[in-house]
Amino acid sequence: MAVWLRNRFGWWKLPAGELMLGRHKDCTLRLDDPRLSRQHCKLQVRQDGLSVEDLGSSNGVLVNGYRVTTTAECRHGDLLIVGPFTFEVDIKSEEACPAVVEGSLLQGDPSVDPEFMPSTDRHLRQTEDMEWASNQKGPDDPLTPNPHLVGGGDTSEDATTPAPHAVVPPNNPFIESNEDTKVPTDVPSDKIRTTETNLQPQSRRNTTNALTPNDPDSRLRLELRSATGRRFIAAILDFGTCLLLALAFGIPGILGGYCIALHQAGARVAEGVPVLVEVGEPASLLDLAATLTGPNGRDAIGPLLDALRSEHRQAFLVFFIGATAAVLAWVLIVIIWLVAATMIKGAPYWHRRFNLVIRERDSGYFPSAVRCLWRWTLVAALGWLAPIAILLAHRSPHDVLSGCTLRRRDVEPTAVQ
Repeated sequence: MAVWLRNRFGWWKLPAGELMLGRHKDCTLRLDDPRLSRQHCKLQVRQDGLSVEDLGSSNGVLVNGYRVTTTAECRHGDLLIVGPFTFEVDIKSEEACPAVVEGSLLQGDPSVDPEFMPSTDRHLRQTEDMEWASNQKGPDDPLTPNPHLVGGGDTSEDATTPAPHAVVPPNNPFIESNEDTKVPTDVPSDKIRTTETNLQPQSRRNTTNALTPNDPDSRLRLELRSATGRRFIAAILDFGTCLLLALAFGIPGILGGYCIALHQAGARVAEGVPVLVEVGEPASLLDLAATLTGPNGRDAIGPLLDALRSEHRQAFLVFFIGATAAVLAWVLIVIIWLVAATMIKGAPYWHRRFNLVIRERDSGYFPSAVRCLWRWTLVAALGWLAPIAILLAHRSPHDVLSGCTLRRRDVEPTAVQ
Protein backbone atom coordinates (compact mmCIF):
# COMPACT_ATOMS: atom_id res chain seq x y z
CA MET A 1 0.00 0.00 0.00
CA ALA A 2 1.32 3.42 -0.98
CA VAL A 3 0.37 6.69 0.73
CA TRP A 4 0.64 10.00 -1.15
CA LEU A 5 0.29 13.52 0.20
CA ARG A 6 -0.64 15.93 -2.59
CA ASN A 7 -1.28 19.64 -2.83
CA ARG A 8 -1.10 22.27 -5.56
CA PHE A 9 2.65 22.71 -5.10
CA GLY A 10 3.77 19.07 -5.39
CA TRP A 11 3.48 15.67 -3.73
CA TRP A 12 5.18 13.22 -1.40
CA LYS A 13 5.10 9.42 -1.57
CA LEU A 14 5.62 8.19 1.98
CA PRO A 15 7.58 5.13 3.13
CA ALA A 16 6.33 2.85 5.88
CA GLY A 17 7.03 3.77 9.50
CA GLU A 18 7.07 6.99 11.51
CA LEU A 19 7.73 10.28 9.73
CA MET A 20 8.25 13.65 11.41
CA LEU A 21 6.84 16.75 9.73
CA GLY A 22 7.96 20.24 10.75
CA ARG A 23 10.39 23.02 10.08
CA HIS A 24 13.37 21.51 11.92
CA LYS A 25 16.24 20.40 9.70
CA ASP A 26 16.11 16.85 11.10
CA CYS A 27 12.43 16.30 10.17
CA THR A 28 11.79 13.67 7.50
CA LEU A 29 9.20 15.94 5.85
CA ARG A 30 10.57 19.47 6.24
CA LEU A 31 8.79 22.69 5.32
CA ASP A 32 10.59 25.90 6.24
CA ASP A 33 7.69 28.05 7.37
CA PRO A 34 7.60 29.99 10.66
CA ARG A 35 3.97 28.99 11.22
CA LEU A 36 5.04 25.35 11.52
CA SER A 37 6.47 24.10 14.80
CA ARG A 38 9.92 22.61 14.88
CA GLN A 39 8.34 19.17 15.24
CA HIS A 40 4.76 19.82 14.19
CA CYS A 41 3.22 16.37 13.83
CA LYS A 42 4.09 12.69 13.40
CA LEU A 43 2.74 10.56 10.56
CA GLN A 44 2.48 6.79 10.98
CA VAL A 45 2.30 4.87 7.71
CA ARG A 46 1.04 1.32 8.28
CA GLN A 47 -0.10 -1.52 6.08
CA ASP A 48 -3.74 -0.68 6.84
CA GLY A 49 -3.65 3.10 6.60
CA LEU A 50 -2.23 6.41 7.80
CA SER A 51 -2.53 8.10 11.19
CA VAL A 52 -1.44 11.57 12.27
CA GLU A 53 -0.46 12.73 15.78
CA ASP A 54 -0.23 16.37 16.84
CA LEU A 55 2.99 16.86 18.82
CA GLY A 56 1.70 19.87 20.72
CA SER A 57 2.14 22.20 17.77
CA SER A 58 1.24 25.86 18.01
CA ASN A 59 -0.85 26.09 14.84
CA GLY A 60 -2.46 22.69 14.99
CA VAL A 61 -3.40 19.78 12.73
CA LEU A 62 -6.84 19.32 11.16
CA VAL A 63 -8.46 16.39 9.37
CA ASN A 64 -11.40 17.40 7.17
CA GLY A 65 -11.66 20.67 9.08
CA TYR A 66 -11.66 19.13 12.57
CA ARG A 67 -8.87 19.76 15.07
CA VAL A 68 -6.74 16.74 16.05
CA THR A 69 -6.05 16.81 19.77
CA THR A 70 -4.08 13.54 20.03
CA THR A 71 -4.12 11.00 17.17
CA ALA A 72 -6.49 10.57 14.22
CA GLU A 73 -6.83 8.18 11.30
CA CYS A 74 -6.69 9.45 7.71
CA ARG A 75 -8.52 7.72 4.90
CA HIS A 76 -8.31 7.99 1.14
CA GLY A 77 -9.51 11.42 0.00
CA ASP A 78 -9.26 13.10 3.40
CA LEU A 79 -7.95 16.65 3.69
CA LEU A 80 -4.99 16.89 6.06
CA ILE A 81 -4.22 20.45 7.16
CA VAL A 82 -0.86 21.02 8.88
CA GLY A 83 -0.49 24.62 10.00
CA PRO A 84 -0.86 26.67 6.77
CA PHE A 85 -0.49 23.68 4.41
CA THR A 86 -3.35 21.55 3.02
CA PHE A 87 -2.74 18.03 1.69
CA GLU A 88 -5.04 15.51 0.07
CA VAL A 89 -4.46 11.96 1.31
CA ASP A 90 -4.20 9.52 -1.61
CA ILE A 91 -3.96 5.84 -0.58
CA LYS A 92 -3.34 3.26 -3.30
CA SER A 93 -3.50 -0.32 -2.06
CA GLU A 94 -2.10 -1.79 -5.28
CA GLU A 95 1.21 0.10 -5.03
CA ALA A 96 4.12 -0.69 -2.73
CA CYS A 97 5.64 1.73 -0.24
CA PRO A 98 9.00 3.22 -1.24
CA ALA A 99 12.08 2.80 0.95
CA VAL A 100 12.50 6.56 1.34
CA VAL A 101 10.38 9.64 0.79
CA GLU A 102 9.82 10.26 -2.91
CA GLY A 103 8.66 13.39 -4.68
CA SER A 104 9.12 17.06 -3.93
CA LEU A 105 6.99 19.81 -2.52
CA LEU A 106 7.48 23.48 -3.28
CA GLN A 107 6.26 25.65 -0.44
CA GLY A 108 4.74 28.30 -2.68
CA ASP A 109 2.39 30.64 -0.89
CA PRO A 110 1.12 28.86 2.27
CA SER A 111 -1.56 31.47 2.81
CA VAL A 112 -3.89 29.78 0.33
CA ASP A 113 -5.96 28.27 3.15
CA PRO A 114 -6.44 31.15 5.60
CA GLU A 115 -9.80 30.03 6.96
CA PHE A 116 -8.58 26.52 7.72
CA MET A 117 -5.36 27.52 9.45
CA PRO A 118 -5.56 27.89 13.27
CA SER A 119 -2.66 30.29 13.12
CA THR A 120 -1.40 32.55 15.88
CA ASP A 121 -1.21 35.40 13.38
CA ARG A 122 -4.84 35.08 12.19
CA HIS A 123 -5.61 38.61 13.33
CA LEU A 124 -3.08 39.89 10.78
CA ARG A 125 -4.92 38.32 7.82
CA GLN A 126 -7.88 39.80 5.98
CA THR A 127 -10.52 37.37 7.23
CA GLU A 128 -13.98 37.78 8.70
CA ASP A 129 -15.27 36.42 11.98
CA MET A 130 -17.64 33.78 10.58
CA GLU A 131 -19.73 33.32 13.69
CA TRP A 132 -20.26 37.03 14.12
CA ALA A 133 -21.04 37.53 10.43
CA SER A 134 -23.45 34.61 10.25
CA ASN A 135 -25.58 36.18 12.97
CA GLN A 136 -25.96 39.51 11.12
CA LYS A 137 -29.11 38.65 9.18
CA GLY A 138 -32.50 40.25 9.24
CA PRO A 139 -35.00 39.34 11.95
CA ASP A 140 -37.70 38.23 9.51
CA ASP A 141 -36.16 37.25 6.19
CA PRO A 142 -33.38 34.60 6.43
CA LEU A 143 -32.08 35.74 3.05
CA THR A 144 -31.68 39.37 4.06
CA PRO A 145 -28.26 40.42 2.72
CA ASN A 146 -25.56 41.78 4.95
CA PRO A 147 -22.56 43.85 3.83
CA HIS A 148 -20.29 41.77 6.03
CA LEU A 149 -21.45 38.56 4.41
CA VAL A 150 -21.58 39.75 0.81
CA GLY A 151 -18.37 41.23 -0.48
CA GLY A 152 -19.32 44.58 -1.99
CA GLY A 153 -22.92 43.34 -2.10
CA ASP A 154 -26.05 45.30 -2.66
CA THR A 155 -28.03 46.01 0.49
CA SER A 156 -31.27 46.69 -1.35
CA GLU A 157 -34.36 44.54 -0.97
CA ASP A 158 -33.73 42.80 -4.32
CA ALA A 159 -30.32 41.58 -3.28
CA THR A 160 -31.43 38.29 -1.76
CA THR A 161 -28.74 36.09 -3.32
CA PRO A 162 -25.30 36.07 -1.70
CA ALA A 163 -22.38 37.23 -3.77
CA PRO A 164 -19.71 34.69 -4.78
CA HIS A 165 -17.58 35.66 -1.80
CA ALA A 166 -20.15 34.96 0.92
CA VAL A 167 -18.76 33.75 4.20
CA VAL A 168 -19.26 30.03 4.80
CA PRO A 169 -21.50 29.06 7.77
CA PRO A 170 -19.45 27.87 10.77
CA ASN A 171 -20.85 24.33 10.72
CA ASN A 172 -19.48 23.66 7.22
CA PRO A 173 -15.76 22.74 7.27
CA PHE A 174 -15.39 23.34 3.54
CA ILE A 175 -15.40 26.64 1.67
CA GLU A 176 -17.94 27.01 -1.14
CA SER A 177 -16.61 26.93 -4.66
CA ASN A 178 -15.82 30.23 -6.35
CA GLU A 179 -13.09 31.62 -8.55
CA ASP A 180 -10.84 32.65 -5.66
CA THR A 181 -11.33 29.62 -3.45
CA LYS A 182 -8.16 27.63 -2.95
CA VAL A 183 -9.68 24.63 -1.11
CA PRO A 184 -11.23 21.73 -3.13
CA THR A 185 -15.02 21.68 -2.98
CA ASP A 186 -15.79 18.45 -4.83
CA VAL A 187 -15.53 16.42 -1.61
CA PRO A 188 -18.28 13.84 -1.13
CA SER A 189 -20.62 14.45 1.77
CA ASP A 190 -19.46 11.28 3.52
CA LYS A 191 -16.00 12.87 3.87
CA ILE A 192 -17.40 15.55 6.15
CA ARG A 193 -17.22 13.51 9.30
CA THR A 194 -15.41 13.02 12.57
CA THR A 195 -12.96 10.13 12.22
CA GLU A 196 -12.32 9.69 15.95
CA THR A 197 -13.84 10.85 19.19
CA ASN A 198 -10.74 12.93 19.80
CA LEU A 199 -11.44 15.16 16.79
CA GLN A 200 -13.04 18.42 17.85
CA PRO A 201 -14.38 21.28 15.71
CA GLN A 202 -11.97 24.16 15.41
CA SER A 203 -12.92 26.89 17.87
CA ARG A 204 -13.50 30.48 16.79
CA ARG A 205 -10.97 32.80 18.29
CA ASN A 206 -12.42 36.23 17.74
CA THR A 207 -15.81 35.61 19.33
CA THR A 208 -16.48 36.98 22.77
CA ASN A 209 -19.23 37.37 25.29
CA ALA A 210 -19.65 38.65 28.81
CA LEU A 211 -17.94 35.57 30.27
CA THR A 212 -15.07 35.35 27.79
CA PRO A 213 -13.24 38.68 27.44
CA ASN A 214 -11.55 39.46 24.15
CA ASP A 215 -8.56 41.17 25.76
CA PRO A 216 -5.57 38.76 25.68
CA ASP A 217 -4.38 39.62 29.19
CA SER A 218 -7.87 39.18 30.62
CA ARG A 219 -8.30 35.85 28.84
CA LEU A 220 -4.94 34.68 30.17
CA ARG A 221 -5.87 35.67 33.73
CA LEU A 222 -9.20 33.88 33.43
CA GLU A 223 -7.42 30.84 32.08
CA LEU A 224 -4.88 30.82 34.93
CA ARG A 225 -7.64 31.22 37.50
CA SER A 226 -9.39 28.12 36.15
CA ALA A 227 -6.14 26.13 36.43
CA THR A 228 -5.11 27.15 39.97
CA GLY A 229 -5.42 23.70 41.51
CA ARG A 230 -3.77 21.96 38.58
CA ARG A 231 -0.82 24.35 38.69
CA PHE A 232 -0.21 23.50 42.35
CA ILE A 233 -0.54 19.74 41.92
CA ALA A 234 1.49 19.57 38.70
CA ALA A 235 4.35 21.59 40.23
CA ILE A 236 4.47 19.41 43.36
CA LEU A 237 4.38 16.15 41.39
CA ASP A 238 6.98 17.22 38.83
CA PHE A 239 9.45 18.52 41.41
CA GLY A 240 8.78 15.52 43.66
CA THR A 241 9.40 13.09 40.81
CA CYS A 242 12.56 14.93 39.80
CA LEU A 243 13.81 14.81 43.41
CA LEU A 244 13.08 11.10 43.76
CA LEU A 245 14.90 10.32 40.50
CA ALA A 246 17.86 12.43 41.60
CA LEU A 247 18.05 10.61 44.93
CA ALA A 248 17.66 7.21 43.26
CA PHE A 249 20.58 7.86 40.90
CA GLY A 250 22.72 10.11 43.12
CA ILE A 251 22.76 8.46 46.55
CA PRO A 252 24.22 5.14 45.28
CA GLY A 253 27.14 7.05 43.78
CA ILE A 254 27.91 8.89 47.03
CA LEU A 255 27.49 5.91 49.34
CA GLY A 256 29.29 3.58 46.95
CA GLY A 257 32.25 5.95 46.71
CA TYR A 258 32.29 6.25 50.53
CA CYS A 259 32.38 2.48 51.10
CA ILE A 260 34.99 1.85 48.38
CA ALA A 261 37.19 4.62 49.80
CA LEU A 262 37.02 3.07 53.32
CA HIS A 263 37.79 -0.37 51.93
CA GLN A 264 40.78 0.96 50.00
CA ALA A 265 42.05 2.71 53.15
CA GLY A 266 41.93 -0.62 55.05
CA ALA A 267 39.04 0.20 57.41
CA ARG A 268 37.66 -2.44 59.78
CA VAL A 269 34.32 -2.61 61.55
CA ALA A 270 34.26 -2.40 65.34
CA GLU A 271 30.92 -2.27 67.17
CA GLY A 272 29.07 -1.20 64.06
CA VAL A 273 31.45 1.68 63.26
CA PRO A 274 34.21 1.73 60.58
CA VAL A 275 37.69 2.19 62.08
CA LEU A 276 40.79 3.23 60.11
CA VAL A 277 43.65 1.00 61.27
CA GLU A 278 46.67 -0.31 59.44
CA VAL A 279 46.64 -3.81 60.96
CA GLY A 280 44.33 -6.70 60.29
CA GLU A 281 42.19 -7.64 57.32
CA PRO A 282 40.00 -4.78 55.97
CA ALA A 283 36.25 -5.23 56.15
CA SER A 284 34.27 -6.19 53.07
CA LEU A 285 32.17 -3.69 51.14
CA LEU A 286 28.95 -5.29 52.42
CA ASP A 287 30.08 -4.95 56.06
CA LEU A 288 31.01 -1.30 55.49
CA ALA A 289 27.67 -0.62 53.80
CA ALA A 290 25.85 -2.30 56.71
CA THR A 291 27.32 0.26 59.13
CA LEU A 292 25.28 2.98 57.39
CA THR A 293 22.07 1.43 58.71
CA GLY A 294 23.00 2.14 62.34
CA PRO A 295 23.04 5.58 64.01
CA ASN A 296 26.67 5.19 65.16
CA GLY A 297 27.82 4.41 61.62
CA ARG A 298 26.01 7.45 60.19
CA ASP A 299 27.43 9.75 62.88
CA ALA A 300 30.97 8.61 62.00
CA ILE A 301 30.71 9.60 58.32
CA GLY A 302 31.97 13.17 58.83
CA PRO A 303 35.04 12.30 60.98
CA LEU A 304 35.96 9.44 58.67
CA LEU A 305 35.83 11.67 55.59
CA ASP A 306 38.10 14.20 57.35
CA ALA A 307 40.52 11.38 58.17
CA LEU A 308 40.47 10.15 54.58
CA ARG A 309 41.15 13.64 53.25
CA SER A 310 44.11 14.21 55.57
CA GLU A 311 45.71 10.75 55.76
CA HIS A 312 44.48 8.73 52.78
CA ARG A 313 44.40 11.06 49.79
CA GLN A 314 44.10 8.33 47.18
CA ALA A 315 41.15 6.72 48.96
CA PHE A 316 39.49 10.12 49.39
CA LEU A 317 39.85 10.66 45.62
CA VAL A 318 37.66 7.59 45.08
CA PHE A 319 34.94 9.15 47.23
CA PHE A 320 35.30 12.46 45.38
CA ILE A 321 34.80 10.71 42.03
CA GLY A 322 31.67 8.97 43.32
CA ALA A 323 30.25 12.23 44.69
CA THR A 324 31.01 14.03 41.42
CA ALA A 325 29.24 11.30 39.44
CA ALA A 326 26.20 11.70 41.72
CA VAL A 327 26.09 15.47 41.16
CA LEU A 328 26.36 14.98 37.39
CA ALA A 329 23.50 12.46 37.58
CA TRP A 330 21.37 15.04 39.43
CA VAL A 331 22.11 17.70 36.80
CA LEU A 332 21.37 15.28 33.95
CA ILE A 333 18.03 14.27 35.49
CA VAL A 334 17.01 17.92 35.93
CA ILE A 335 17.94 18.67 32.31
CA ILE A 336 16.01 15.68 30.95
CA TRP A 337 12.97 15.85 33.22
CA LEU A 338 12.47 19.61 33.23
CA VAL A 339 14.47 21.44 30.53
CA ALA A 340 14.38 18.92 27.65
CA ALA A 341 10.75 17.98 28.30
CA THR A 342 9.73 21.65 28.17
CA MET A 343 11.64 22.27 24.95
CA ILE A 344 10.38 19.15 23.12
CA LYS A 345 6.95 18.42 24.62
CA GLY A 346 6.04 21.83 26.03
CA ALA A 347 6.17 20.93 29.73
CA PRO A 348 7.33 18.21 32.15
CA TYR A 349 5.32 15.02 32.40
CA TRP A 350 2.87 15.92 35.16
CA HIS A 351 2.16 19.37 33.71
CA ARG A 352 1.12 17.70 30.46
CA ARG A 353 -1.00 15.15 32.32
CA PHE A 354 -2.88 18.04 33.90
CA ASN A 355 -3.37 19.68 30.48
CA LEU A 356 -0.79 22.45 31.00
CA VAL A 357 2.01 23.56 28.68
CA ILE A 358 4.66 26.28 28.76
CA ARG A 359 4.84 28.62 25.77
CA GLU A 360 6.79 31.69 24.77
CA ARG A 361 4.64 34.72 25.53
CA ASP A 362 5.45 36.62 22.33
CA SER A 363 5.25 33.82 19.74
CA GLY A 364 3.12 31.07 21.30
CA TYR A 365 5.74 28.44 20.43
CA PHE A 366 7.35 26.04 22.88
CA PRO A 367 10.41 27.71 24.49
CA SER A 368 13.84 27.34 22.94
CA ALA A 369 16.67 25.48 24.71
CA VAL A 370 18.25 28.66 26.10
CA ARG A 371 14.91 30.03 27.27
CA CYS A 372 14.00 26.70 28.91
CA LEU A 373 17.32 26.58 30.77
CA TRP A 374 16.92 30.20 31.89
CA ARG A 375 13.34 29.60 33.03
CA TRP A 376 14.15 26.58 35.20
CA THR A 377 17.17 28.35 36.64
CA LEU A 378 14.85 31.15 37.70
CA VAL A 379 12.48 28.55 39.16
CA ALA A 380 15.30 27.36 41.45
CA ALA A 381 15.90 30.94 42.63
CA LEU A 382 12.34 32.35 42.68
CA GLY A 383 10.20 29.25 43.02
CA TRP A 384 9.19 30.20 46.55
CA LEU A 385 7.20 33.11 45.07
CA ALA A 386 5.25 30.86 42.68
CA PRO A 387 2.50 29.84 45.20
CA ILE A 388 1.60 33.50 45.71
CA ALA A 389 1.32 34.07 41.97
CA ILE A 390 -0.80 30.92 41.57
CA LEU A 391 -3.22 32.03 44.27
CA LEU A 392 -3.54 35.45 42.63
CA ALA A 393 -4.04 33.87 39.15
CA HIS A 394 -0.99 35.70 37.79
CA ARG A 395 2.04 34.55 35.88
CA SER A 396 4.82 33.34 38.15
CA PRO A 397 7.90 35.59 38.52
CA HIS A 398 10.12 33.08 36.71
CA ASP A 399 7.69 33.10 33.76
CA VAL A 400 7.62 36.91 33.64
CA LEU A 401 11.42 37.22 33.66
CA SER A 402 11.96 34.41 31.13
CA GLY A 403 9.26 35.60 28.71
CA CYS A 404 7.13 32.47 29.09
CA THR A 405 3.59 31.77 30.16
CA LEU A 406 1.82 28.67 31.45
CA ARG A 407 -1.26 27.87 29.35
CA ARG A 408 -3.91 25.22 29.17
CA ARG A 409 -2.99 22.67 26.54
CA ASP A 410 -6.47 22.50 25.03
CA VAL A 411 -6.61 26.27 24.40
CA GLU A 412 -5.55 27.42 20.97
CA PRO A 413 -2.27 29.34 21.46
CA THR A 414 -2.12 33.05 20.80
CA ALA A 415 0.69 35.54 21.15
CA VAL A 416 -0.11 37.88 24.04
CA GLN A 417 1.13 41.40 23.39
